[in-house]
Amino acid sequence: MLETRVSSNVTLGDIEIPAMALHRAYAQTEWGVKLAQQTRYTPFKPDSVSNEEWKQIFGADVNNLDHMALSLGITRSFLDHCANPRDNWQGPVPEQAQLTRNHNNKVLITSVTHDWAESVVGDIPYHDKTKNHHAIEMDVLADIMNKVFKQLNPAMDTQQIIEDVIRILDGKDEKLSPIFDSIERIGYVRTSLTGARKMHKPEISDEAKIGIKGVAVTGPFHIPTLTRHAEIYPATDAFLKTQKPQIGEVVSLAFNSRETLSRPTAETIDHVVDTWSEYDSRTSILLPHGQEVFINRSN
Repeated sequence: MLETRVSSNVTLGDIEIPAMALHRAYAQTEWGVKLAQQTRYTPFKPDSVSNEEWKQIFGADVNNLDHMALSLGITRSFLDHCANPRDNWQGPVPEQAQLTRNHNNKVLITSVTHDWAESVVGDIPYHDKTKNHHAIEMDVLADIMNKVFKQLNPAMDTQQIIEDVIRILDGKDEKLSPIFDSIERIGYVRTSLTGARKMHKPEISDEAKIGIKGVAVTGPFHIPTLTRHAEIYPATDAFLKTQKPQIGEVVSLAFNSRETLSRPTAETIDHVVDTWSEYDSRTSILLPHGQEVFINRSN
């Protein structure tokens, strides 16, 4: 049965707990404590910028542990849009975005757990991660999930849910892998937009602004995939439409910085510009209603 009201709980075997309780259970382990000390986007962070200053600039998303809670919020909003499309969505929701309670449970658990292994293997930037990196990370993740799940429900047979999460993260679940991919890409673009806003604040040092710009220009490279997802997922469609002016700015920023980008190639940025121009020309700006969690207003 399709779910029309997305639960904030997850099911682990025969028990149901708040998804945030699962996050907190991990946070209290040695892995969670270590992850809380790690910072995201460090290849762009100048040595002169402290981790605390980096977090003040970008918000919770650049702390590896806090990022998990933020991802959960984005995921719940995303799933709720699938169940209850807003005014931006015209027509029926495609079958690919029609989700049952079991579907939602898998995606919520994936959202809470997806970076748990980074406490062991480290945070490898999206464009640098190889298949070997991913395989090692999934092995570590499976072990951590088993131990945390068993801590919460000792009688639970963890094998199936662990396999389900790994299958989603491996990109092998035809229905749920693209959904989680879209959720992650929305998160990357949100952080990029935060960077673009902060670049011009006078209280931020020039050296910090160089790092901020580095983060900001990474977001547009997720746009071609998100514009395709916007035809399927109401949340992705709403995100792009409510953020159109800001996304246009970071696309222009990336294009104007193309000579300094080590990756992707110039052809890729041209593709980004062409894709965004086409999407921009055929869609209108959507004024946000309420505080949608996937729209970044926190900074």
